[in-house]
Amino acid sequence: MPAAVLGALLFGMAGLFAPRVLATDYYLQTSYQNYSFSPGPPAGACTDYFGTTPSTLVFCGHILGNTNAVRPSGGGYGLDGSAFGQPVESQQADLAIGEVISPPPGALASVAPANFIPVKWGENAAAYYECTEPHGGAFWVPSTGQIIAAQANNIAIVWNMQGGTTYRQVLNVSAVPVKRPARLFWTESPYDSPKVNMGGLFPVIHYNASVWAPVPVVTTVTNGTIVISTTNYTSGVWLDDSKQLCAKGVSGLFVVEYYQEGSYKQQVQPDGIEVVEVLEPNLQLIEANVGARLKPIDTYWADLDGIDGLLPNVTHGITEGTAYVHSQTGPKDNWVFAIKRTWVSRGRSRNLLATQGAWACSGPTRWTGTRAITGPAHNAARAG
Repeated sequence: MPAAVLGALLFGMAGLFAPRVLATDYYLQTSYQNYSFSPGPPAGACTDYFGTTPSTLVFCGHILGNTNAVRPSGGGYGLDGSAFGQPVESQQADLAIGEVISPPPGALASVAPANFIPVKWGENAAAYYECTEPHGGAFWVPSTGQIIAAQANNIAIVWNMQGGTTYRQVLNVSAVPVKRPARLFWTESPYDSPKVNMGGLFPVIHYNASVWAPVPVVTTVTNGTIVISTTNYTSGVWLDDSKQLCAKGVSGLFVVEYYQEGSYKQQVQPDGIEVVEVLEPNLQLIEANVGARLKPIDTYWADLDGIDGLLPNVTHGITEGTAYVHSQTGPKDNWVFAIKRTWVSRGRSRNLLATQGAWACSGPTRWTGTRAITGPAHNAARAG
């Protein structure tokens, strides 16, 4: 660019931004907390120019009159406000999802907070009490007197205090679970991930803004005098008629609570709370030599064996003869092996895309864990 043109542009820009009145006619007032300058250091970018707290001119401020709220006059342009790279003050979370909320001193733990409402589960009209600010943010368990955080972001609790008063408390719940969550992948077509068997258990699903109750779609077919209605779910988490936990079209964290019996009056102790992450299935393609053990790509789960190890759920490969699950008690119990060639590369026999299934964590409930899925190429779309 010619020097004359560049000089003209710089001169024009200077004329556009140059103040038409003295700097002392301006009052720079910050509208945020910038800990680099406020509070301190004493010699910040603006060092008490008008007796204000030191702050920086680089980010954000409002230009007002020195003695009133009317912007200065006399210039060709006036700047009402600015926000260039404005810093944001961080907020430390008070709790994690699934964590017990401790009551403040003087609060009555034996009764539900004033802004919690009873929720029916099974035949129990008040199996638990749910927070209403927001709905699903937390729940109070009558048998333990505990409040469990069940949803990320701010929640409000109106505690009933000794003496008949109330105390309102606002807490920030992190989006991080209090412990490593169990996994539930979408179980419906076309994903067809394994359902979680809840047989013999008495679970309560605590829905929230991220994970909601199933959304039904009813299809009716009439054949003469016979009317057939079919209900399918488009999204949500639910228990089917055989007590299998299913999921579709939702992603996020939610809490499952276990009770001792079907009246839902006594929570299982000490492990009555399970944090679950529901998410879309993840396809992982694994190349392995014939005879090699098949393991999840996730190194955390791949290195665990025994009681802390994984339980394989092979949905394709056993009857086809491409995979073998060792089921004898011993150090290799529940190991999965590739046993048949499905692909040849440079004279070497490989078991590529030979198995389709999922891994489940051991424990009271066999939750689907980190998934290591392989399968024939033409079935890749179905593999979760």
